[in-house]
Amino acid sequence: MDRKAVASQLAESAICDIEWSWAGSGDDAEMRRLMRDVPMAGSVRVGFAREPSYMAGTNLAGTVDRTLVGKIAGRVVIAGACSRRRVWRGDRIVQVGDFNGLRAMPGTARSLRYLRQGFEQWIDEERSDPAELYFTSVASGNTRARRVLESGKLGLPRYEEIGALETRVLPVGKCGLRDDRNVLFDEDEVSDFLNRQARRYHFGITWNCERWSELAAQGFQASDVKILRKNGAIVGVAGLWDQRGFRQTIIHGYGNSFRLMRPMLNLGLSCLGRAGIPPAGSVLKQAAIFPFAIEESAASMIDELWRKLSREADRKGIEWLTIGFDRRDPMLKKWVKPLGAQSYFTTLYSVRLSEDWIDRSEWGERCFRPEVALL
Repeated sequence: MDRKAVASQLAESAICDIEWSWAGSGDDAEMRRLMRDVPMAGSVRVGFAREPSYMAGTNLAGTVDRTLVGKIAGRVVIAGACSRRRVWRGDRIVQVGDFNGLRAMPGTARSLRYLRQGFEQWIDEERSDPAELYFTSVASGNTRARRVLESGKLGLPRYEEIGALETRVLPVGKCGLRDDRNVLFDEDEVSDFLNRQARRYHFGITWNCERWSELAAQGFQASDVKILRKNGAIVGVAGLWDQRGFRQTIIHGYGNSFRLMRPMLNLGLSCLGRAGIPPAGSVLKQAAIFPFAIEESAASMIDELWRKLSREADRKGIEWLTIGFDRRDPMLKKWVKPLGAQSYFTTLYSVRLSEDWIDRSEWGERCFRPEVALL
């Protein structure tokens, strides 16, 4: 059934009450359809598929995910997830809830009403065992959604803007076959370094041997991590996490201006030995840069770290690498932005589920570092 037919069916079913439940294995096909068919708006319309199993793309790196689904006439028409994980909030380790993956089929009637009902379900669920705080990110260009969320009306939770993020999608060039395997990888040593760096930020995830074991079970290995050393000590760490086996990014289409620019950009990329911007309908050959951390004193070595990642990506047939930063983070300016690179801007919000919910949001001047690979 195509999307127009689904939208028509939803409009005809508008008088029906929506049925809410927690997603289970029986909802897998419906969830994959919703993720695949509802792209994010923008100059590049992208969708985030979960093939061959929606559930295989959940609970990554020790995160605990729950997905709430709303059904009309047995079809999933709206869904959203909350991901619980332990992160650094400055010098403290806290548990946070990240609201993400909100999708609604086009044509879904009473969508604001359903959104409010969905949050009522979450409030009831979270109240017995609340996280210390909740957050979400919304595309900065989605002004309509942001106005609704920031209004404080319609019975929705209170959204407070706390930061601005930039996600970069960087093209990988042909880099040769040099072997960049790490001679020494000690989980405790790398974890200590990553934790020291994460404490400089809000929302940087915590690291320990259990985290590495969880990642290994999801296909991420020590060999995927590149390490920089200076005088024997670690000064930089960057990993390459290829999630295409359970999460895919699909190019649904391009806006008029970008569609007109694409042939010229592809010509320039071809001259530089880089992959072109793919046609609509393509699955992006993409991986996340995860984790990433570098000593401030070693910032000049970012280019060396990038070359190591590029060689590994080229070896694996990956054409694009993704990394996210707080837009205030000085490290963002250290990354080169090669021809063909794309930037996506999102606004970070804290979410107070209800007026009587405890709110201790004091952020200071520290930057935020939520992991793009886990959002």
